[in-house]
Amino acid sequence: MRRRKEHDIPATTEALDLQTLQLGAAIRAARLAKSLTLVELARLSNLSHPFLSQLERGHARPSMSSLERIARALDTSQLDLLAGAAERGARADRGGGAGEGLPHGIAPTDSRVSTLVRAAGGTRGPYAEGEGRLLVDARAAFQPMEFRGANASFGDFYRHAEDEFITVIEGDIVVDLDTAGLNVLATGDSLYFVGGTPHRWRSAEGSPYRLLIVKQRFVPGENGEPPRVTLWSRAATEATFAAAAAFEASALVGVLEPRGPVVGASGIVK
Repeated sequence: MRRRKEHDIPATTEALDLQTLQLGAAIRAARLAKSLTLVELARLSNLSHPFLSQLERGHARPSMSSLERIARALDTSQLDLLAGAAERGARADRGGGAGEGLPHGIAPTDSRVSTLVRAAGGTRGPYAEGEGRLLVDARAAFQPMEFRGANASFGDFYRHAEDEFITVIEGDIVVDLDTAGLNVLATGDSLYFVGGTPHRWRSAEGSPYRLLIVKQRFVPGENGEPPRVTLWSRAATEATFAAAAAFEASALVGVLEPRGPVVGASGIVK
């Protein structure tokens, strides 16, 4: 007898529970942000269209394996999807008492000013080849994360719309930016790259390491609308930096040229 797979589960008419409903809504928002249909997501994730339809309505619960397939198809991570679900719960409950609706381990201070995340708190989940812990709640304009890993080999490349910044808290890592090359980072080193850059990393010597990762945050849309993101495209970022560098260089030469040559790191500018 053929064993039933999770995406063969019978259709239901009600959400299994509130958390499953919120996870489904987060997946739907991420899918719409990529302008994908359910059929396209089914093809990319190798999951059935009926299962994904039930999942987005909270009528089915995914395994971690299926959630990983969905995350990769959407150019995101399991942790981001789980965090999106937690944030939806926070927004839904924010009209309650102090602290209601905030993700686990996040304590309210002044709700209009700040949110405190204790060392044991924050949404946790799989991220790349390790585990991530989110350090803010839904209101932050950016997404800082503590990441722990020990992988001695590279995994698959990740690529997402958000710009990203990483700094090494403990250990040494090698960051692969595909055509942009390899970067070896030691404790205290940092690296920034723009949205759309393929990236992956591993331990430099197979030892555990810990990172602080900061990404731009998607702002979930209301009423099922796609999320919005404050985003500089790679081309726009490079063009802006190039224009700024050209302006600074011309201003410097214009101010200093009457007084003689300008000496820079690359030699004398005449």
